[in-house]
Amino acid sequence: MNDLQKFRIIYITHYTELYGANKSLLNLIDGLTKKRITDLLVISPAKGKITEALADRNVPYKIIPFVNEIHEADSRPPFFKMMAKLLYNWYLVLKFGNKIKGNKRSLIHTNASPALIGAYFSYWLKVPHVWHIREFGLADYNFQYNFGESYFKYWLNKSKAVIAISRSVYNERLSECKVSLKKVIYNGVIFQSELSTERSHARSKKDTDFVFGIIGLISKEKGHLDVIEAFYLFNRKNKNSTLAIAGAGNEKFIDLLQERIAAYNLEKKVIFYGYVTDTEKFYNNIDILLMCSKNEGLGRVTIEAMSYNVPVIGYNNAGTAEIIEHNYNGLLYNGTVNDLYEKMESSYNNKYLAEIKKNALNTVKEKFTIEQYTDSICEIYEAIKFD
Repeated sequence: MNDLQKFRIIYITHYTELYGANKSLLNLIDGLTKKRITDLLVISPAKGKITEALADRNVPYKIIPFVNEIHEADSRPPFFKMMAKLLYNWYLVLKFGNKIKGNKRSLIHTNASPALIGAYFSYWLKVPHVWHIREFGLADYNFQYNFGESYFKYWLNKSKAVIAISRSVYNERLSECKVSLKKVIYNGVIFQSELSTERSHARSKKDTDFVFGIIGLISKEKGHLDVIEAFYLFNRKNKNSTLAIAGAGNEKFIDLLQERIAAYNLEKKVIFYGYVTDTEKFYNNIDILLMCSKNEGLGRVTIEAMSYNVPVIGYNNAGTAEIIEHNYNGLLYNGTVNDLYEKMESSYNNKYLAEIKKNALNTVKEKFTIEQYTDSICEIYEAIKFD
């Protein structure tokens, strides 16, 4: 571990908001700092919530205004625009390469798959590249690479190490990867010392409504429409219920959700909170978290909720199914609105919820602490052969 203190670790983040990938990056940085591995530099494409969080931690960052060479699946840009992005990124590599390397031996760790520039920096500077694959791409975020999957794989295969955040992501995106050092490492969301059964709901006894919550990016892929349909069914029978939606997203899609809510006369029962910085307060004010993304790479908010003793109803697929064992540490539904509604009903006054909460907390302790996450990443770093 002492050897890592002699290196500079350069992280590439592909966006500036504080959703799953960047929160997990901050957790890793916090874990490394506790190990006194502090020569860290984060490359961000612009200032934003991530750079504010880094500044709060006194972690150096550099703004390099690169672009992600991806596009929405149904809107492929003209070839000349894609080529312009590629050439622009290489211009930035040539301009900033020597400025980020420093005087120590370095490695570059790209925090998610949309950013190709980390691979370019690695190639130009001749330093090892670790690539963290956190998403399916098309299935969860509806993106494709400008020059195709084969172009991405070409650069992926030049990495020294590749990390997948779940077995599902590994099987989908790394099964044919030629990199010898590749591994599944689950995200850590909380330090072991912070885990306690005392982190239970802070809801007042005066609160009468039973509150379901969904938090994170608001998009079609995250299942918000199904949540509203299922909540409508639940609320018809259980009037003392509320749905809390936290997060930001595409305005047109949010308008669509609000139209559906209005059609069901649920305007007073469904509350939009926008992007929330105090996630602890959000979890402490809901009874059940809903994770309704069909193709979730892992599901950070699922783990967060479990750490706060909030039971989770999750879509029985991909990363969510790796976290939740049905009726043991949460509930799984089969992907239909009716089954989601039935699981919401079964969670209401469920006499086994206390046991589910206990098991969920134990699951976090066993698999998803920041200590475990950091140790596993450090093992990857130490296994890399430096030239």
